[in-house]
Amino acid sequence: PYRVSQTTYRPAHFHLMITADNYQPLVTQVYFEGDKHLTEDSASSSPTAKKRILKVQTLADNSKKVSFDINLSKSFKPEVTEIDKLQGTYAFDHDRILKFFLKEEDLWCGNPEGRLAYAGANTFHAVNRDTAYTFQKLTDGRIRLEEKKEGVSSISYKT
Repeated sequence: PYRVSQTTYRPAHFHLMITADNYQPLVTQVYFEGDKHLTEDSASSSPTAKKRILKVQTLADNSKKVSFDINLSKSFKPEVTEIDKLQGTYAFDHDRILKFFLKEEDLWCGNPEGRLAYAGANTFHAVNRDTAYTFQKLTDGRIRLEEKKEGVSSISYKT
């Protein structure tokens, strides 16, 4: 544990980054059951942290042991709240407009693309088409869109 304010401590924890070729990387942190600071910390007290608070076993030689099972996926879906931020209209040169919207917890693009598949790194691919859309949130709050279609790149901003 370490102090983050006059009255608050972060609980003991490990940061982990696990990678494997052709799989999405896993970045997380794990905590330890019984740490009195778990409830003080917003990360360790969130509902999603429950699976990452590990039981500490004491072995015969008095050493400690924890187990943490992981599963890596070749792909994953971003949170709906993150997809929601990308919804909107993006205007390109020559009055070309693309509209992105949330449907069935996926990002969709208006004609002709339809449902988009998440590829990681804020990039979505049009299903059965050679088109990729990469979104970037800028420091001024705007969202930049890079469309790559048949090797040609176009840039737009959410309007």
